[in-house]
Amino acid sequence: MSDDDSTPYRPIDCGLYDYIEIACLYRYVLRISTRDGEILTGTALDTEIADDKSECLKLSSESGVRRVRLDHLLSIEPLTADARFGRVEF
Repeated sequence: MSDDDSTPYRPIDCGLYDYIEIACLYRYVLRISTRDGEILTGTALDTEIADDKSECLKLSSESGVRRVRLDHLLSIEPLTADARFGRVEF
């Protein structure tokens, strides 16, 4: 999944966005499933708006920092102990 995806961005539901913000605030390690079948694991760092106005999650992993468009998320699952939420389906 690349930062420069050419498909139009579809904002996610505000209630789902709250989980992303919590994950970033507490720097949760997440297991992420994307709509195109990727499974990613990394630490949630922040959200940002790309040049094309799509919202992205910045995720730090062993391979570096990666940006994942929020509308490409299928699910997130915190791997951090005592996380404030469990698996969330998008």
